[in-house]
Amino acid sequence: MSPFGGERVVIYVYAALGLLLTLLFLHLSAVAEASGDSAAHRHLSTVAEASGDTAAHRSRLGAGASRKVVRCLASMVALDSFGGGFERPVRTL
Repeated sequence: MSPFGGERVVIYVYAALGLLLTLLFLHLSAVAEASGDSAAHRHLSTVAEASGDTAAHRSRLGAGASRKVVRCLASMVALDSFGGGFERPVRTL
């Protein structure tokens, strides 16, 4: 087996599992969806209303009540990417 043969096997298995999951999710029916009157849905609606999140904000991109957390994580990733540009490349002999 070549030095990269083991890595190829892992990639193929990972891709096969991804396809399997895709097929499983495609066969889910509407019964699997949470209803609008569930306790979790009511809690998230209450949190969104308390934070001043309007229906327009909730529907845009589906972020809803987690919008603040998503913005914080996105800004940290952007800062990390920007800082990585200042790293000096390591010289190998």
